[in-house]
Amino acid sequence: MKGVQVTEANEQTVELRILVSSPDAGSAFDLRCEVREKMIEYVRRHFPDALPRFRAEIRSGEKAIPALENKA
Repeated sequence: MKGVQVTEANEQTVELRILVSSPDAGSAFDLRCEVREKMIEYVRRHFPDALPRFRAEIRSGEKAIPALENKA
């Protein structure tokens, strides 16, 4: 079984639900990870401006955590 559904959409985001099946729970986990990774790669390759880019510096007391950047 497989399918894709749009479960949420607004002016900034679209949320998809991807339905796939596998023979057991372990395979299901691996399949979910693979589908998610390949969907992100597809969007990154074909629609690079669609992915979010965040830059932040989070301070915890005196120690600063280095800035994180999500690059497409």
